[in-house]
Amino acid sequence: MRIVKSVFLCLFLLLISICTVDASMKKGNVASGKYKGYVFSTYENGPCTVDVIYDSASADIDVAMGVSSGSDAVVVCMGVSTQKNHDSCTTSLPGGTVFFIVDSYRGSSPFRVVVDCASDESASNAGRSSSSETIQEIDPNSIGNKFLQQIKNLQKTVK
Repeated sequence: MRIVKSVFLCLFLLLISICTVDASMKKGNVASGKYKGYVFSTYENGPCTVDVIYDSASADIDVAMGVSSGSDAVVVCMGVSTQKNHDSCTTSLPGGTVFFIVDSYRGSSPFRVVVDCASDESASNAGRSSSSETIQEIDPNSIGNKFLQQIKNLQKTVK
């Protein structure tokens, strides 16, 4: 039995060392019908995921990602989950600045948002992330009206 426990412990530690993931987390609170804007940079092409976990079961919180397009940003991914307390958005992005919005479609709630990106090369190598993204809160209006309008239009179409 001791040997089995030792082998299990060694395998567990090996698994943890192989599957390291560098992700960034930010906490916030969004009021009903409002949104919070954030920005991060990714340095290589590859998949990025933004997950938002929120506390209120009666709220409906969405997340959307966008990239710069001239003086505005365009939506490249929008999560519209039917799950309670969670929404997610995953897409492949070019290296550069990425914007995202945590939007309260209905209800207010504290939330945690996690951003995880990997390069195309590292995504095929045991799921390792290439860098740790630093999330900064910004004025959502600085992203551009076109971006915010696209999100509202998508919500009306889907919900």
